[in-house]
Amino acid sequence: MIDNRTACYSQPSTQTRNTGNAQGERAGNKGRAYGNQPAFNNNPPAFIGGQFQDLMALLQQLLEQLQNPAPAPTPAPTPNPTPSPVASVPLSPSGQDQLRQLLGFNANAPFSVNVLDNDGNGQLSVGDTAVVNGGITGGEILRHDLTDADITRLNPGQGQLLADFQDNYAKWQNFSNRHADLPVSYTTQQTCFCPQEITQPLNVTEINGEIVSVTDINGQPVPDYVRDSVSSIGERFEQLQNAYLNGAESIRADYDPTLGFPTSVLIDQSSMIADEEVSYTISNLNYA
Repeated sequence: MIDNRTACYSQPSTQTRNTGNAQGERAGNKGRAYGNQPAFNNNPPAFIGGQFQDLMALLQQLLEQLQNPAPAPTPAPTPNPTPSPVASVPLSPSGQDQLRQLLGFNANAPFSVNVLDNDGNGQLSVGDTAVVNGGITGGEILRHDLTDADITRLNPGQGQLLADFQDNYAKWQNFSNRHADLPVSYTTQQTCFCPQEITQPLNVTEINGEIVSVTDINGQPVPDYVRDSVSSIGERFEQLQNAYLNGAESIRADYDPTLGFPTSVLIDQSSMIADEEVSYTISNLNYA
């Protein structure tokens, strides 16, 4: 006789078998579902793929920069040095008055005026710039570049003076060439802030334009420093020519009407500079 309890434990019930079969089918179906796919996907999700492409593009740019470095930046140009200020032409008070009038102001107007020496020759010249300052602010009021007409107006009569110089110099040259080997004697006297030995009348003898003797009025030879202060007539003409060319403020010259040598001369380069005047007389000229 078979024990019914053994049968109960040895065979599952119909309900148990059905339940087990259902679970097995579900497990089998699940296994079949995953059995057709790999355990993980080699393709990253879309959002990871976009970031990866951006990273690769950035790396590519870095590689290109390393292989082809950017050219060195162009250095900034060196600034030009600041130009030196332009010097001014020395002007006497009367010269400033003339400039004020030339520029349309009253001669006594409370405006300062100076001239920029653009060509650096130290005198009023065409192209120099006249500058007027003053007024309420004291600043610059007017600028004007000097023209030929301005220079002629500021130096009235200088053209005629220069013509007289040229005519008389030609007379003296003609005389000197005809009497080159003859001694020429004359008396000269200088006016200056100098020792009396220099300002006294001196007797001078020249041959062919060279000074060969200088004595006092008693016929006594003078010391070397006195002799060195005396200029020949040819050198006196050179002094006058330089005064004209350099725009001396004041030139007064008289000439011998026959031979052309200067008989009385006063040259004042600038009234603002003391003790630089040249003044002398020549008289009693004789030649053998």
